[in-house]
Amino acid sequence: MSATKDHHLQVETLLNICKQIKLIHYTINVGVTFLETSDIYDPKTNKTLLGKLQVLKGGIREKMDLATKFGIREVNGAREYCGDPEYVRTVCEASLEKVGVNYIDLYYQHRIDTCLPIEIIINFFLLTRSFIQTFFFHHLNYKNE
Repeated sequence: MSATKDHHLQVETLLNICKQIKLIHYTINVGVTFLETSDIYDPKTNKTLLGKLQVLKGGIREKMDLATKFGIREVNGAREYCGDPEYVRTVCEASLEKVGVNYIDLYYQHRIDTCLPIEIIINFFLLTRSFIQTFFFHHLNYKNE
C-alpha cells in the first residue's frame, strides 16, 4: 500500500470514529436508554470506543441498559459459533473491561453453538449471575440432537 493510500485510510478511519462518537453522544442526549454491542460488529471497536469515551460515567450508567452478544468469533478468517463456557467467560470479562463497567444488563447468545449441549451454557449463566443481570437465548426452539 502506498503512503498516500495508507494516509487516506487513516484519515477515513478517524472520520468514521468521529461520526461514531457524535452518534453515541446524540443518542444519549435524545434519551436513548439502551446500548447494544457485539465483538463481531465492525469495526470491532465499539466496546473500546464506549470505554475510552467513558460514555457510561457520571450517572449515565444508571440510566442506560447495556446489552452485548457473544457466540460468534473469527478463527483464521472464518466465522464460527462458540458457546464454550471458558470462551463466554473470557469475552464477557473483556467486554466489562473494554466498556469500563462492572456488570452487563443483558448478555445474550448471538448464535447457538450446536456442537455443545445448551445445558452447559445455561449452567454457566446460572453460576455467573454476579456480573450478568439477565441472559437470553434468541433461538429458544434449540434442540440438541
